[in-house]
Amino acid sequence: MVFKSKIFVIALGGSIAFPDDNINVSFLKRFSLFIKREIKRGKKFIIVPGGGGITRRYQEAAKRITRVKDEDKDWLGIHATRLNAHFLRTIFKDYAEPVILDERGKVLSFDSHSIIIASGWRPGWSTDYVACQIALDFGTREVINLSEAGYVYTADIKKDPKARPIKKLFWDDYLKLIPSRWSPGLHTPVDPVAARLAKRQGLMVITVSSNLDNLKRLLRGGDFRGTILANPRVVVGGTFEVIHRGHRKLLKKAFDLGDVFIGLTSDEMAKGLKKRKVKKFEARKKALEAFVKKEFNKEAEIVKIEDRFGSAVEEDFDYIVVSPETEKTALLINQKRKQLKRKPIKIVKIRFVLAEDGKPISDTRILKGQIDREGKIIC
Repeated sequence: MVFKSKIFVIALGGSIAFPDDNINVSFLKRFSLFIKREIKRGKKFIIVPGGGGITRRYQEAAKRITRVKDEDKDWLGIHATRLNAHFLRTIFKDYAEPVILDERGKVLSFDSHSIIIASGWRPGWSTDYVACQIALDFGTREVINLSEAGYVYTADIKKDPKARPIKKLFWDDYLKLIPSRWSPGLHTPVDPVAARLAKRQGLMVITVSSNLDNLKRLLRGGDFRGTILANPRVVVGGTFEVIHRGHRKLLKKAFDLGDVFIGLTSDEMAKGLKKRKVKKFEARKKALEAFVKKEFNKEAEIVKIEDRFGSAVEEDFDYIVVSPETEKTALLINQKRKQLKRKPIKIVKIRFVLAEDGKPISDTRILKGQIDREGKIIC
């Protein structure tokens, strides 16, 4: 996979770096050298360590002495992550922001640094959740989760020898595999609170093991071993010059399926398709962004396309939503993907939305003054 951002958020599993018996000095030495090499390649990192073994020891000890509420267990975990964060900041002192990101908004930018170290924030929020929120705050859409297992499995691998690793899983399906509520000490690849945030905001979480060669392949866009957790990626395309009821139906279907990517025709392409003067790309993009926000209260990634295939041949999408008019293009896209030995995109076709006269609503008919955006006949 290819990352569009040079900022990488890594949730560093406490059981990897800070296991039960000691601090994993051997791994942390190699991890430190690895991160520094990647920084030289222009990358920046936000690292969020888990609490590790010391958290469990404190929680178990407290339970043996008195009754302990979940909130107090969380605070023990939070302070353990803060200690671990300060330890990491010490290792990376020549590269890291000196202030620990231990509450939201405390560190807003990298400034001259290449690394930011974060910790737990508040009860009810695991470091998984913190990592996801930081990714959103810093404008990146992916979180890398380093865990012992490296994959999400079909069942608990410690209990079920038949459990199989899963390479890709949609958030809705993942949430069915794990408990619905967060509790201190819960062992899941990504906890339910973080998973729901990621689903709602369209984040991707990639779980991989502590194998640094594998992590290097991931960061550099190569094949890697791990699980991708994400919403379905849905692509649609069009000129969207005059947004009408047909567009609303098309986009609603797309948003019902997952995270939406819109290929918006360039000025040159739109002119060739319509055989007339068309509104400028930036004006169409701005109007489309406003419509999506108002109608669906969501955001879509809108990119300029110069031909009818756009990025759908090269990039991986799960669905392409089309009308009868554009279905042939989708079929051609899948033919080209087959030639490249890529997985086909599932085609979802919606029917034409008809105007009062029984003919399809189109921006051309609207601009000619025949109908309005809802398909009503203009006298």
